[in-house]
Amino acid sequence: MTLSKTIDNLKEETLIRYLSKSEVHWYNTPEYFSPLYRKFIANLIEDKEPEGYKEKFLEQSIDVQNELINDECYKNRGVLFDRYLLCIYPARYEPSNPRKLKDYELNEKGLLSYLQKEYGRSSIEHQSFQLSREIEGILQLLPYEDGDVEGKKIKEKYKVEAKSSCFKLVVLKHKLSLINKKWMELIRYREPNKANQASMDNIVDFNMSSDEHAKLNTALIKRFYFEIDEGKGAGDDTYSFRINQVPYYLRVLEEQVKQELWVALTEGRNIESIKDKILNRFDVCKSEVVGGLVNHHYKDYDQKLMDHLQHTILVNQFSNSFLAENELIKLCSDEFFTFSHSTDWLTSNNENERIEGLKNELGISENEFKKEWVAMARTLARMLALTNKTLRQLMPTIQMNICILILAILKSPQSSRNTAVKSKIAGSSKNNYSIYNDLKKAHDWIIKNDPDLRDKHSISKLRPTSLSFFKAIYEEIYYSLVCSVEGKKASHCTFNKMRLIHFDIVSDLLGKLRKQSHLYTIWIIESYYVKKRNGELGPQELPLSLNVPGSKHGFWGIIEHHIINTEWGSALESVKERHSVTWNPISWMKEQVLESNIEL
Repeated sequence: MTLSKTIDNLKEETLIRYLSKSEVHWYNTPEYFSPLYRKFIANLIEDKEPEGYKEKFLEQSIDVQNELINDECYKNRGVLFDRYLLCIYPARYEPSNPRKLKDYELNEKGLLSYLQKEYGRSSIEHQSFQLSREIEGILQLLPYEDGDVEGKKIKEKYKVEAKSSCFKLVVLKHKLSLINKKWMELIRYREPNKANQASMDNIVDFNMSSDEHAKLNTALIKRFYFEIDEGKGAGDDTYSFRINQVPYYLRVLEEQVKQELWVALTEGRNIESIKDKILNRFDVCKSEVVGGLVNHHYKDYDQKLMDHLQHTILVNQFSNSFLAENELIKLCSDEFFTFSHSTDWLTSNNENERIEGLKNELGISENEFKKEWVAMARTLARMLALTNKTLRQLMPTIQMNICILILAILKSPQSSRNTAVKSKIAGSSKNNYSIYNDLKKAHDWIIKNDPDLRDKHSISKLRPTSLSFFKAIYEEIYYSLVCSVEGKKASHCTFNKMRLIHFDIVSDLLGKLRKQSHLYTIWIIESYYVKKRNGELGPQELPLSLNVPGSKHGFWGIIEHHIINTEWGSALESVKERHSVTWNPISWMKEQVLESNIEL
């Protein structure tokens, strides 16, 4: 196969597989699971053969087939998915292959031969290949800056003790580089002072953007993450299976910080003192957890490296999106909306009263009011209900009327917000676009395909930049409404100060968490959540506690409990069904080998 054909096949497979989505019935959080795993389990539940394993097995030499047949996972109860992965990825150089490389495979010559055979690497390229440089290149994703002595020691340890994982990562890096040589830039950490380089539109779960570059960027990073995830062990002793929850925990932390600042803002309290309180609380939690509250040690360095990389990737993604969102908010900060007239129209169910109130507030004519705003506002209000976890939910009527007001502002010739915004999709030439037009396009698609927004991932039809811009204006109007109702003057300066402090705090916390293990990150945030809640409890309320006798690590997470009940809720029954399926192709595999031997 030619190199160009290899690249085309890899690109097509990456786009199809890593943007595919399962029915919500099976997974409330399908983004947590490898698409290969989701499809594998779906086929078994539907009593179908898993795709591709027979063809791949028959392609292998007799020696490889015999090696697969003798693997322990086909003899013992084992993990079903491992049986499938071994057939689909029989070469141990592949990250998705769940077995470590053998000693005789851990050499540069063997690695280059594999890359040449499977991915068309030319022998001429071999001359410039330096294995140490390739490994160092991938380890640069870890959260250690140049000059970090301790970080250097850890990386050197990985190069010796996690040699198998290092080789697998070099193969994965090569595969993705065939499609996009700069793919690693999509997940590199950006320091807060380089926030202008960050983007929130490159990596979106099940990206349904109309921009092909955005889709490919998403698919590439999902492939990197899930090929690592598939091949490593579940890590029952290291809780590796909980790494996929890290983005949820980071979101909870960011929301808890914003919520506390928001309450202080609306109550007129000193926001600077709240900042110190939050940072001190976090440092106490970090000291308690890292200082021995939770033991987190690895016996297997190959597992540790893969876990370390996955955790780093997830924190980097969250941090980069957060930085990009803050840069976007700066575009909103020059303009500030305050109510000049009565806000009674916001609570009205009468459409004519709502329209008259809005026209009066913005000073627009009958002809300037667009009827499409009402329908769009209904969709956007549903999006806010799904994504806003910080502000107290308003009455549906008020929330929808605020959405109509925002749409009118976005179309107002007098507003600085009626302008093209720059998205930062790597490789795209269409980064300047209209927020309003993007909202309209997403609304039209949702009305046609998912009018009740039963699937949270339908929101991925909208660029995150557009949704964040919309939410930023929503928060501003929400604040102005609270001030108007309470007879207080809305302060533009104080509101922007709250946002700036929120950015400083969360950036600081993310910088500290990215250097922790995934389990420490989870338990630091659990501890933070509990300490914050206990500080807010009334005299009749019982304090929350992390200590639950008899549970693993002696803890049961409050946030973890919330994930199970809300994020996984209706899919819990399907979890039982997924775990009840059985599959072992060993008999078929032995028949094929026997037939081949007879033919010989």
